[in-house]
Amino acid sequence: VVSLSLREAVGSERRIDAKTGERRSVKVHAKGKGKKLNRQGKGMNQQQISTPPIDPENEEFVLFARSKKSALKNWYPFTIMVGGSQANVLVKAKENEFTEKLTGNTLAKTLGATLYKEKGKVVDMVKERVPYLKNAKEVEFAFKIRNKDKPASWMFTDGVEAIPSEEDCKGVFDKAAEWAAQFQ
Repeated sequence: VVSLSLREAVGSERRIDAKTGERRSVKVHAKGKGKKLNRQGKGMNQQQISTPPIDPENEEFVLFARSKKSALKNWYPFTIMVGGSQANVLVKAKENEFTEKLTGNTLAKTLGATLYKEKGKVVDMVKERVPYLKNAKEVEFAFKIRNKDKPASWMFTDGVEAIPSEEDCKGVFDKAAEWAAQFQ
């Protein structure tokens, strides 16, 4: 018996018997290797991102980085910085609308100043820990205050605030010292 085949839709096929002219519907199932994600992990231990312990006394800041030039503007977490008493005060100030207006972006500038003091080491750390940024020419930074009620959410980008440029993070005394240094 010879049959001719006409494709009607994905997953089904209509066959016409050449001798009798009868139409029959046949269900076609795709045959594949399936479960691709599961197959990759067989026999291998995939590295899980662990949740770092929280510091009960001090605020913690998750630091993020991304490439300035990339079309993708994704932030990638690369470390957690533990603040001290000064950071605790600035975080408390952000909780109140009035004190937040008074302090402005002092917290971001303070974190930035700390980060930019060791910029070379920080950029090396980013390139080592974040493969997507390994070849980045210029890196920009951001932070978020770690939620101690949900410590496992540290790696997510909700609530990320950009850290100003290195120039904007310099204090008045730093700028004055640079100005005076040009005359020496």
